[in-house]
Parts: sequence; C-alpha cells; structure tokens
Amino acid sequence: MSLRDKLKTVMKKILLFFIPISLAAGLAGWLILKEKNSYKAELYTLWLGETELKVELAQSQGQRERGLSGRKSLPQNQGLLFVFEKPGLHSFWMREMRFDLDIIWLDKNYRVTDMAPDVKPESYPNYFVPEKEALYVLEVNAGWSKINNITLGSPAVFLQSYQEKEKSKENLIRLDEPKIGGIIKNPFIIKGQARGNWFFEASFPVKVMDANGKIIMASYAETQDNWMTTDFVPFEKEFYFDSEPQTPYGFLILEKDNPSGLAEHADQIKIPIRFR
Repeated sequence: MSLRDKLKTVMKKILLFFIPISLAAGLAGWLILKEKNSYKAELYTLWLGETELKVELAQSQGQRERGLSGRKSLPQNQGLLFVFEKPGLHSFWMREMRFDLDIIWLDKNYRVTDMAPDVKPESYPNYFVPEKEALYVLEVNAGWSKINNITLGSPAVFLQSYQEKEKSKENLIRLDEPKIGGIIKNPFIIKGQARGNWFFEASFPVKVMDANGKIIMASYAETQDNWMTTDFVPFEKEFYFDSEPQTPYGFLILEKDNPSGLAEHADQIKIPIRFR
C-alpha cells in the first residue's frame, strides 16, 4: 500500500471515530438550545396602582444577577419582580440590557418607595440606587409607569403571597366565595366553612377595605349550625357596602371572634378582591 493509501486509511479511521462524536455533541447542543428557546417562565399576578401585571420572579442570587440581561424585549403588561431576603438599598444597572426599562422599588408592604423611569442600556456602568430601603424591585418596559399613573406610594398586591397565606389557614377557615382576586359588587355574598372556635355566639367579624385602608363595610358573618364544636361549620351571608371604594381593588378580612381581647387568641384571613 502506498503512503498515500496508508494516509487515506488513517484519515478514514479518524473520521469514523470523530463524526459520531461530533453528531452527538451537535444534537445535544441543539436539544439544549431548543429547550432554552421553548422555556416559558411561570407568571404570577401583581396588581400595581389600577393595573394588573403579569410578573416573572427573580428570587435566587443567580436569577437576580441575570435579571433581564440579554433578552430582546419584554411583553407589554409583563415584568420581572426581584425578591430579596431582607430590605436594603438594592442597586441596579443595565449591564447587557437591550431595551429601556422603568425600575420600581417597593417596600415590604408592596408600596412604591422609589422609581427610576426610562433607564437606557447606554447608562451602564452607572448604578441606580433608591433613596429608601426596599424588599422588592420591579422591572417593566420604559414608559409603563407613566401610562399607568404609578407614583411614589402607589399600592401593590402580589396575589401569590395571599394564596400561600390562605392555604396555611385552610385547617381553620375555608372561603368558597369570593375567591382570591375575585370581583365583588353591591350586594355581595361570602360563604365558606370555619372551625367552631372561629365563631363566638355563632358569628365572627367581617370587613371590606379599599387599597387605601378605608373601611367600606364592617359587619358579621353568621352560621345557623351549632358553633360550639371544633368541627367545620358553614357560614353564608349577603352584605352591602357602607360607602363606595376609592380604589379598584381592596381586601376582604375575616377575623376570628376574640371576646377575650388577647392578642394570642386573635387571627384573621385577608383576601385581595376587586370592585366592580
């Protein structure tokens, strides 16, 4: 066999060895890229001002460091909510950003404490630092805050946190109507079940307030069943507003009746609702 033939044979063996590896690596890379491109982040509901916004969550350090960097755009009425372990002067910059943002800082009660509107990618490496401490930071498309009249002090409600709280109380009280985020109008009905020791004299206090804290209804839910039990007892009652709400959403508060007045015996469930 000539030297040329020997070289050809060696080259064929090398190609036969490396081609399957290359194909396998290429296929793996394609699958990873396909999975990355097809991934859709879970969205949660945030009410801010008078607007409903769908948000992704950035809760881990890696998620917060990455943020929206590298993305081409952000859908309208969608944002990224950064969740921190504790309040602080959390600073932000526009490293590897490709579109303008509004940055909104919120305190532990989800009220706007500071804002940086129309922040541009070319502002990097400048930092944007709030004047007050915040526990949450929201990034949305530039101009969204102005369009939706978001200002300092604007209230927000993160529905997921109330769903978790409601679930933690389900062994004490269960609300069938209205649901979290549900719409109520004058008159409205509440119904559900509560343990007998949630009642006193067959009733417990019920309040409705708007997002500004104005009480628009205060009354009592009642049961017709025997409430002197530790089992669940049904309740259902129709209510009327005492005054009109001043915000598009608010809260329904079901309080455990506490004739002792002692703080250790107090309890409640608070449900965000919308007004029609």
